[in-house]
Amino acid sequence: MSLRCGTNAAAVPARALVALALLASVGAGRAAVDLPSPAPTVTGRIATGLRIPPPRVRIGLEGHADSVRIGARRGGFRILDGTTGQPLFEARAAGPVLVVAAGEPVADRAEVFRIQVGSFREERRARRLATRLEGDLRAPAEARFEPARGVWRVRLGRAETRDALSALLAAVRESGWEDAFITSEPRVRRQGGGLRLVDARWVDLPVDTDRVVFVPAGDMLLVGDRPYRGLVEVLLDPWGGLVVVNELNLEDYLRGVVPEELGPAAWPEIEALKAQAVAARTYVLGNRGQFVERGYDICDSPRCQVYGGAASEHPLSDRAVRETRGEILVHGRRPINAMYTSTCGGHTEDVEVVFPDMSAPYLRARPCIADEESLAGRRITITGRPVPDGAGAALGAVDAALLRRLVAHGIVERAGLDPARLAGPVTPLEAMRWASALARAAGVEPPGPAPDPPTRIALWRWIGSDEATADGLVGPQDVPRIVAADDLARLAAPDRRLVAHLAARRLIRPGVDGRLHPDAVPSRGEVLGWIGRLAEEQDAIAWREAVVLGRRGARLRLRERRTVRAWRLAEPVDLLGQTAGVWHPVSRLELAPGDRVAFVEDPGGTIALLAAFERKGATDDRYSARYRWTVARERSELEASLARVAPVGRIRDLRIVSRGVSGRVREVEITGTKGTARVAGFRIRRALGLWETLFDVDLQRDPDGLVRRAVFRGRGWGHGVGLCQVGAYGMALRGENYRAILRHYYTGVSLERVGGTAR
Repeated sequence: MSLRCGTNAAAVPARALVALALLASVGAGRAAVDLPSPAPTVTGRIATGLRIPPPRVRIGLEGHADSVRIGARRGGFRILDGTTGQPLFEARAAGPVLVVAAGEPVADRAEVFRIQVGSFREERRARRLATRLEGDLRAPAEARFEPARGVWRVRLGRAETRDALSALLAAVRESGWEDAFITSEPRVRRQGGGLRLVDARWVDLPVDTDRVVFVPAGDMLLVGDRPYRGLVEVLLDPWGGLVVVNELNLEDYLRGVVPEELGPAAWPEIEALKAQAVAARTYVLGNRGQFVERGYDICDSPRCQVYGGAASEHPLSDRAVRETRGEILVHGRRPINAMYTSTCGGHTEDVEVVFPDMSAPYLRARPCIADEESLAGRRITITGRPVPDGAGAALGAVDAALLRRLVAHGIVERAGLDPARLAGPVTPLEAMRWASALARAAGVEPPGPAPDPPTRIALWRWIGSDEATADGLVGPQDVPRIVAADDLARLAAPDRRLVAHLAARRLIRPGVDGRLHPDAVPSRGEVLGWIGRLAEEQDAIAWREAVVLGRRGARLRLRERRTVRAWRLAEPVDLLGQTAGVWHPVSRLELAPGDRVAFVEDPGGTIALLAAFERKGATDDRYSARYRWTVARERSELEASLARVAPVGRIRDLRIVSRGVSGRVREVEITGTKGTARVAGFRIRRALGLWETLFDVDLQRDPDGLVRRAVFRGRGWGHGVGLCQVGAYGMALRGENYRAILRHYYTGVSLERVGGTAR
């Protein structure tokens, strides 16, 4: 939507006025936004000779605890002491350099186990509780600030194993903290020995520093085989492992985040990608400094937001970053905690329901669907060829999609769709005509004359391989394992092998009574089923898949991969719908932007056949593979996953206690042979091993009353708070811009621009 000066406000829709207000908040100047302090940068400590424009961010690259190989894509690199700035390997290192910790390898990185009692916004309350618990339960307790959540966590006890804390956990729960659970944290060790650098010539250089900096001399640096912009610093952590940090400009960083979080190839809508860019920029600026004790701002994994470096960059997401440069979401002069989730299942949730220790007025439950008026205005009605009564019942062995694809490709005449004709016996002339048309379409040798009478076995010999070929592909011992039919033994051995060969290719099958009836004459519908499946095998009746974008006059706008085109429809056009995975003919289709369709183009360049894939619903995130799901868990699986959060022994019951606004489970109660526990919020997902907490559950029991199996049916993927990424794609398909998308999912926020001053 473009808004120009001088627009008559009375003529602008209300939705546009709100977008105008958001646009005005960006403005030419920069609003005063309070940003958290970042982790100290390399460029603030030593002179590197490489200019990185502010704002700069430091990203911890995970997965390199013991060693890391640093190289350059082109042009080499320099290595500097990260403390003094002095060059290392004064003669440039040959090829990539392996960085390892000097001295003996770290032998013990064991975890220590503690009980997390609760999380609090107020430091005073957390410290009071820690003091009281330490006195009452005679166990060490502490209140520790958690920057990732902005809360104070109270942890109690310390043990080598989980089991050693079982009695203390029971005492904590009896004292009123029923949601307490056992967690782990790394054992603190001091490092020693510094670092060693080993180049491609196996020159081994010990360095008297705990941090080294790699500066590209030409193109980008490589960490392993993956390219990264900016600098790379490698330092020792307190446990003797390596921390690898990529320091670069914020906007360059986002180029490696947006395509990882919302892939442009799968979700190619620029406004959705722009919304993702703003959310990701807001997230990193609002959470930077979170890992300052480890030497960086945020991590590169789903714990923070996924960052793939320059290898992940894509022109469409690059454009989204560029066109939103510097824009972030603000509430109360601070960047919001711009949480986002993959698929919200039709409705997001209040943050407190999923993360009980968090609170934010802008992270409120929001429906992921347009209002009815907007939906009605976007519907596309296609009227096609009438469907004769009884067409479905007459198809027999051929499904509607297969038959209509044969017709659309000219292999079968339209009269072949007549239900009465499909039910009648096939003639040799008809079989010959269809097989010859298929041979022309597939570019293969035409068959000889069709057999007369056209019995099943005669036709199978005609369309199938000769006996020698069948012998080579199906041995005598394979036949009874491929074909299960009561009358198979009536056939001679060569015919049995031929039938098994055709059945293995899924071209033929027994009837509904489990018999082959080889000497009977099949119906036209059954023979067309064979012809259709053979045509699929030969790729002679392909149809193309696309996404509906809208309608332009009488034409249907479709996106086929990266190509957008407005198509004319044949008059009349054949239409197919899909329900429960089965295709059926329809005379009318209602489509909406984003619907997946398949089509066949006729020689005149119009769509002769249009088929709409099954729709999962009307919400904006219905395109996700995780929009609906079913997960079954055996009791042993549940007990194993619950052991880390709620060890209750053998499970007797699992009950949903309460739900949030969206229907997400707020709290579950699990009863077992060793007691009862309640699990709340996002911990439910981990405890039960599910995609989301928006679910129902059916329990199956053994005769002794214990739960044998739990079947969870749910919607969504992620935590369900904030921006719904697939929902943003759906909104963009409906024509909404990124400001409207952000305004919908984050309530009461303003859009501000920060620039180079956000160092």
